[in-house]
Amino acid sequence: MLVDQSRQTRRELLIANMIWDDGPDAPGARVAQAIAALRRDVAAFPDRYQEGVTGRVMLGNSNRLGDLLDPAANAYKAARHLLAAGVPLTGASVPGWRLEIANYAYALPHDHVKLVV
Repeated sequence: MLVDQSRQTRRELLIANMIWDDGPDAPGARVAQAIAALRRDVAAFPDRYQEGVTGRVMLGNSNRLGDLLDPAANAYKAARHLLAAGVPLTGASVPGWRLEIANYAYALPHDHVKLVV
């Protein structure tokens, strides 16, 4: 469902989530696959995306007990899933494509919201 909805994106995809769990079966892996599918669409059909597409992933910096001392754990987990899905985080990119990952610093403040816009 998220993959289909993300393909309806024409200019901006905003995703906010409190926690990004690690592992191949975690929900974040599916989100990363949806982002990768959108990126492939932007590359294959640039005429559909005249103004380009910006994807923004905002993480709430709420970590599982084992990650409490690592303020970047969520961002690293998201990056691993994105890379595994075929989304490069640096280097050559698709014209018109931009992806940003943000995370609150350390334990406070943190955000509990979950959104896909």
